[in-house]
This record gives sequence, C-alpha cells and structure tokens, in this order.
Amino acid sequence: MSDVIEIPRCLKEAAADFSVFGHGVPVVLLHSSMSHKGQWRKLAQQLAPTRRVIAIDLFGYGNAPHLDSGYPSLHDEARRVKTVLRGIFGALPALELVGHSFGGAVALRLARMLPHRVTRVALFEPTAFHILPAGDDAMNEVAEIAARMALHLKQGARARAVEIFLDYWAGRGAYAALPTHLQCLFARQAVKALRDFSALFNEPAALADYARIEIPVCLIAGRHSPASSRRVATLLAQNLARAALHWVDAGHMAP
Repeated sequence: MSDVIEIPRCLKEAAADFSVFGHGVPVVLLHSSMSHKGQWRKLAQQLAPTRRVIAIDLFGYGNAPHLDSGYPSLHDEARRVKTVLRGIFGALPALELVGHSFGGAVALRLARMLPHRVTRVALFEPTAFHILPAGDDAMNEVAEIAARMALHLKQGARARAVEIFLDYWAGRGAYAALPTHLQCLFARQAVKALRDFSALFNEPAALADYARIEIPVCLIAGRHSPASSRRVATLLAQNLARAALHWVDAGHMAP
C-alpha cells in the first residue's frame, strides 16, 4: 500500500501547498519562517507507518498563497491551516500538532482555536515572543534583529536583511555559506519573514491564555540556540499545566 493517500479530486489544484502521507492518527506539521512543508520530509517518512502526516505550507512559503495586503496574524495563519484540514477531512478528527519556530507559534494558536480537536502538541522552540516581558533582555535581542531587517528591507538591501536573519538563527556565517540559488530564494522570502516577526510580537495572547491549554505539550529547545527562543520555551514550560521541556545539544535550526 502506498504511503501517500489519495487526495479528493476537488482539492487536486490546491494540493501543492500541503502533502499527506501515511495512515493512522492525523498529525499536522508546521514549518519555520523562510521554510516550507518539505522541511519535514524525513520526519514524515518516520511517522507515516503509524500516522497520517499532513505537512502544510504557511502563508507566503512554498506553494501557499500570499495575502494580497496586510500582515497575517497568528490567528490568520491558524485559520488557514484549519481550512486546509477541513478540505482534507471534512469534519475535523482528533489531531496532533508538531511545530518548529514560527510554525510552533502557529501550532499554539491552533491548539487554542481547536481545544476539542487537538490532543497533544510537540514544539521545537516556538517563537511566541509576545510572552516575553517588555524590557526583557531576550525580547530586546530579537526585537533588534527585526528592526535591523526592517531597516535594510526599506533600503532595498534584501540580501543583507536575510543575512541578519539567518546568522541570528543558524549562527554567524550561515548566510555566506549558502549557495547562490538559496541566497536568492531566501531573499524572495525576506518580506514575509519580517511579517512573521510582526505576527509574533503583536499576538494578543498572554501567558495566562496559554496556561489554559490542558493537553500535553512537549517542548524541545537547543542549548546553543539564541536567548530569545530558549527563554520562550522556558516560560511556556513553567506556565503550561502539562508541559515538559527537553534540552538537546543543538541549535535553533536542528529540525
């Protein structure tokens, strides 16, 4: 039996912005900024024997649509994921969520949106920066990265904006080490990455809202990651009733 399920005919034109593999309990995979559903290829192969794996492109990445105007919020991103899932399943079944970075923040929003459908969540450093206290060193650090990106994009220097972004998350020299075609690809995604920062900073949810999540939440964080994402993971672990935090010897881009 193939590990790729048949997509309903009415969805074939839209199927390029999501992939479905395997059979079993549905698990939804949500990627980071400047990425796409293909980020999860290896994990999808590992999960497919026991899970129906749905990897979805978030707004502006892969084959997903772009918003014509405005900045998509986490609510907008989660609502679109919900719409894709309804197109696949009709009535939503019980779901498990996996998210990395920006996708982790979207997963948290979706868990709050669908409390009776999401049964558990696994997150690698969800970048829910809105829970960081104002004036916190970690918040100041990541806000400076976003501000520097915005300045260079305003000046038309997309390559420099991408370099700031990638070197922050993947380590100094990460951008320079990329082949030219990937540098060009990331340059095309720079504006959306900045809009992702806007969604993460301006989400109205507070720690108290996340504390109402009653399902198990597995949090994973890298010891070599930036302070901002490590701090978010720690705060979530301290405030979510059924959260467990696991530290790994890796950086933010481990997934």
